[in-house]
Amino acid sequence: MSHNTHLLNGRMQILLLIMCFSISTYAVDRTPVQYEYEIRNAFKQDHWEEGKTLLYEAEPEYGTLSVFCELKGAYDYHFKLYDEARRHLLLALRDDESNPQALELLVRVERE
Repeated sequence: MSHNTHLLNGRMQILLLIMCFSISTYAVDRTPVQYEYEIRNAFKQDHWEEGKTLLYEAEPEYGTLSVFCELKGAYDYHFKLYDEARRHLLLALRDDESNPQALELLVRVERE
């Protein structure tokens, strides 16, 4: 192979590495739906701290969305932090009055 062919192969390898890194970095970003799915699964499996970690990871971008307020309320309810649960669930319902999980959980909070 000529010297130019080696240079071309080296440049292509660098370009491929950059592309792979960009794709892998992009794949780490989660959508609100992905976060919700992972958090609900963590809570269902009784991995509350893992779910909480994901909640606070999502907080900067999605923290005010109804579903995330509802999930914070679910976390608080599980640990009997009823005032915090109530606050988060009311925020969830303010954002989306038809959030059935938030409404159901708020009823349970009020019964405690």
